[in-house]
Amino acid sequence: MLYSPPSDAAIFMTNQKSVAILGAGAWGKALATLAQTNAHNVRIFSRRGSQTLAQTVEGADIILSAVSMKGVRDIVSQLKSLPISPHTIFVTATKGLDRETTCTPSQIWQENFSHNRVVVLCGPNLSKEITQELPAATVVASNIENAAESVQLVFNSTRFRVYTNSDPLGVELG
Repeated sequence: MLYSPPSDAAIFMTNQKSVAILGAGAWGKALATLAQTNAHNVRIFSRRGSQTLAQTVEGADIILSAVSMKGVRDIVSQLKSLPISPHTIFVTATKGLDRETTCTPSQIWQENFSHNRVVVLCGPNLSKEITQELPAATVVASNIENAAESVQLVFNSTRFRVYTNSDPLGVELG
């Protein structure tokens, strides 16, 4: 009997993740669309939306922050009061440094959720181009290889290439 590899649909269904996107701006929506296209269950949190932060992140395998740098500490503070599984992966897609401490977004996430894996998603990406399905590439970086690989599988496609890296600070500052 010849080996027949599983179909893409079968692969997506067995690896389907629950993804909570924090931030409903252009970047958050573009990333949500990529994950939804790959058959993942996506919920988006917006301060103006009808769904609460607790409802959005409940049971999430991945929580992706696409909020502005000035909003990172506030959203982290709100999440600290919620029951977050230590198996949940935090992904930061925020660029910049904290004005008061010069910490990067991933440092803030890791400082506050020390038992969780943190991944940086960063690249020369324009949300408008991604939404238009133009070819693009990005990097997901983590000190924990399987965390970066899990995030890679959620967002990677033929039009949006996702590469892994083991240097989150370098990727974030680059």
